[in-house]
Amino acid sequence: RVTLAEQLWLAIDSPAPRPVPDPLVFASGASDPGEIRGFASAGIAPGATATRLGPAGEAELCRLRGSGIPVFLDSGAFSEVSADPAKHEAHGLAPEPGTLKVVRPITDRQWRQRLSLYLRLASHLGGQLFVVAPDRVGCQDETLFRLRRWAGEVRAIHRTGAHVLLPLQRGPRNLVLFYHEAARVLGFSPVPAFPMKKAGTPVDTVIRTLRVLRPERAHFLGLGIRNPVTPGLLAVSYTHLRAHETV
Repeated sequence: RVTLAEQLWLAIDSPAPRPVPDPLVFASGASDPGEIRGFASAGIAPGATATRLGPAGEAELCRLRGSGIPVFLDSGAFSEVSADPAKHEAHGLAPEPGTLKVVRPITDRQWRQRLSLYLRLASHLGGQLFVVAPDRVGCQDETLFRLRRWAGEVRAIHRTGAHVLLPLQRGPRNLVLFYHEAARVLGFSPVPAFPMKKAGTPVDTVIRTLRVLRPERAHFLGLGIRNPVTPGLLAVSYTHLRAHETV
């Protein structure tokens, strides 16, 4: 029987997959203090969203300092756009099914608040923290604009030892060129992060990008450990990581 990993390998002409160690998986949506505490006590890495994390949840994450438990923090940019025509109409936009449109624009003030939260947590957690860089789902140009706008704040977060994930949004540039342009803007090499849900990245594009970039690690945004494509995608992706670690 041909496994999914082997199918992916044959389809994209990659080297044969090697055994993959257990990936780092985050329990996304864990912004409530009780959820954070519960996941952490079970040894599960919590994943919170900046827009839903209150002072009590922030304090709970800070208590994980020195525990060795990784923490993921998302900006909440995922909800800025929608392809749902009902949401388009609700926000005074012409409905276009399947077309991503901005329905909840993120202001500079909101970005400043979110990045301040990133920095506070990064100052406590250092290398335990993984944060998603400012972006716009499905738009390379706006993502680059936001990276330029907030480069100083993102660099400060990076200097704490926190891991900065760069969402490789689809657009006119291939993802390798987009990554290098974003890295030049930031002044360091972020962790390439592939969107796998809204404006998701095709599997062959993921593999071809990793084959060229050869990063130390990679992140799959919204993939989910129970997704049937996950085992095969991780097996093939692992072949192209320098440090052989997939998060």
